[in-house]
Amino acid sequence: MRVAIINPLWIRDGNSTGIRSGSRWPHLRTDFFKTFPFPFQLAYASSTLRKAGHDVRVCDCIAEGIDDARLFGMLADFEPQIVFHETTTPTHARDKQWVRSIKERFGCIVVSGGQLATSFPESVLDVADFAIAGESEIALRTLVQALSENADYRAVPGLAFREGERVRRNPPELIADLDALPWPDRTFAPLKRYQETFSLHHPDATMISSRGCPFRCTFCLESYVFNHKANYRTRNVKDVVDEMAYLHSAFGVREIYFDDTSFTTNRNRVAQMCQEIIDRNLKIHWSCMGDARIDRESLALMRRSGCTGMKIGVETTNPKSLDAVHKPIATEHVVRCVENCRQLGIFIHGTFIIGLPEETEESVDATIAFAFRTPFDWMQFSPAIPYPGTPFYQTARENGWLVSDDWETATRRQNVNVSYPNLSAAVIAAKLGTCQRLLNRRVFSRPRLALKYLRLALYLKDVSILRMIVQRFVSVFK
Repeated sequence: MRVAIINPLWIRDGNSTGIRSGSRWPHLRTDFFKTFPFPFQLAYASSTLRKAGHDVRVCDCIAEGIDDARLFGMLADFEPQIVFHETTTPTHARDKQWVRSIKERFGCIVVSGGQLATSFPESVLDVADFAIAGESEIALRTLVQALSENADYRAVPGLAFREGERVRRNPPELIADLDALPWPDRTFAPLKRYQETFSLHHPDATMISSRGCPFRCTFCLESYVFNHKANYRTRNVKDVVDEMAYLHSAFGVREIYFDDTSFTTNRNRVAQMCQEIIDRNLKIHWSCMGDARIDRESLALMRRSGCTGMKIGVETTNPKSLDAVHKPIATEHVVRCVENCRQLGIFIHGTFIIGLPEETEESVDATIAFAFRTPFDWMQFSPAIPYPGTPFYQTARENGWLVSDDWETATRRQNVNVSYPNLSAAVIAAKLGTCQRLLNRRVFSRPRLALKYLRLALYLKDVSILRMIVQRFVSVFK
């Protein structure tokens, strides 16, 4: 069958672009970054369908800046029988309008995946024909095969569809054998569209070596929506390194960023991966999302095998908040990890969340003070987002913490959509602004860090990043 896999435009207002597929959460990205997260679910779906013999066309409208008129022209030539896309709560209104247009113009079957299709399939099935929960690749392939053969599709795991007036929802199944999936399709857009701004060497590419997480942080979409249970699964180490070598030889990739939920969960596997890279003498840099509790011995081996950077989720220094969201980490783990990384020459990045349950203005200030007192190379501050489908959302609704059910508007105001009796949404937004100003001062008063942006700008030949560097450098002295 002819299947079009689309990442449609969302928000593009001249100053920023709405990001959906490939991101851990939908958000607005300022337009001086012309790079975007790699849409893994769409790319894996494409390669899985191609392997099954179907004719597939992928279009990442967000990364390539393709508007609806141009997209519809491309689809008119392809004449898709099925269109697959991902949808989320903030993008729902726009996505519904887009699906209606697709069905009116092409009369094809539309299948929705992603966060909203997983958590509330009934909300998408008033326009889409099918919704797929969680990991969509195998379910989509099974559905497409059944439709191509006019066979019964009603038992496909994770599938939701209307039977008369009611919505039938089949329980999803996690993909147990990740090695059964072909490598993700990387042919639909230029590699430079997907540069990871954390990376130190360009061109770079993003990979996933595992799925799931053994932990259950209550704010995490991946743990509660896409994986729906604690289930950490890994790919074969040799196959992962094979893909690294392929990206290096075929695309000239100089760094791999592993966007696993936590690359360092299994210490023995980390050691096997590092040793495999060393044994092959693979000359490529790599970085990852890790866990602050990793030991120095593992970090040293990572560095030896080419690891140049690691992100760790700190979230907050408030023990009550960490307990409330079931985050199994302590401040002393973070301090030790940062110290080890700095000594070993690993670029260390801390991610923080402002506005978790049990926070007060004083505890937020303490977290900010800790962040800027600790010698992180880079930091990221995000608002606490109670996305539908997570326990955090349910708790927020029950306690009256949600500011609004208009999630697109919330996205436009820094994604701040929660307010507590002791910590208002306005204070959360103000604290985020303070963090960004302090971060600008820290980053752009250090030539080494400003140079990181400059290298990306030179690789992309993008003067807008150069303008951003100058603007933020000037702001340091205001």
